[in-house]
Amino acid sequence: MRAAVSLLLVLLCGLSEAYACSCSRPRAVAEAFKESDDVFLARIDTVDRVPTDGDTTGHYWTETVRFVVLEAWKGDVRPGSIATTRSRTGGGNCGESAWNDPMWSATLDVDAETTRPTQFSGTWLIYREGGEPHELSHCGNSKPIEHVGEAELAELNRLRKDAAPEGAAPEDEPPGDEAQAQPAPSKGDQRG
Repeated sequence: MRAAVSLLLVLLCGLSEAYACSCSRPRAVAEAFKESDDVFLARIDTVDRVPTDGDTTGHYWTETVRFVVLEAWKGDVRPGSIATTRSRTGGGNCGESAWNDPMWSATLDVDAETTRPTQFSGTWLIYREGGEPHELSHCGNSKPIEHVGEAELAELNRLRKDAAPEGAAPEDEPPGDEAQAQPAPSKGDQRG
């Protein structure tokens, strides 16, 4: 009981700023696939995080992330392509940090009755609508690979196969461990 009350307090107090973000829930995989121009798995290459213009509090950030595409299910992107996201984070903005800083995803430590920021590998599944830069957002379906289930990957493989022109031979295999095997660069790592 005490753990449940503590968790509730952490969630209410620690995530209070998130209530200012207002949007509809993420869509079902098939709907998000249909509505997206590009759907792909990508690994963070570089991250540039600067204070949002006009912010003097230090609570609002604009994060620009350069991703390298690992696998594509839909669109013009191909493995090795570069994709860019730009997200406004902090306060009540709906944007998500690719590195979870500021924290938007927490891991519950039941023994200590606390939460801690979830550590991400740097690999993201991105559903992109429109051109670049795309925004990583609570309102969309893009998410770190740690939040992607096998069922979602299987459905994307099925949707890619169904959408392939007749006679084409789409890949049937979901992304393997190679997508998670390479360590991602640390925050602020700038590779040219």
